[in-house]
Amino acid sequence: HAGQVVEGDWQDGAITIPTGAVRAESLVLITPISPPRGAWWVDTLVERESFTVRSTDPAEQMDFNWLIIN
Repeated sequence: HAGQVVEGDWQDGAITIPTGAVRAESLVLITPISPPRGAWWVDTLVERESFTVRSTDPAEQMDFNWLIIN
């Protein structure tokens, strides 16, 4: 499963992406398509619900592609 976030709703350096495709053991790959403001990582996976990307910059607005590998 894959998607793209453009002009996403980042709040306090985090954005949550709803997707039923994520599992506890999923590998979530992120590819920035705009310059990030801080260092970022995939933080939380909620099985069959969502994943969260976090940044060290609370004003992050990075656009990105994502891919879930189960």
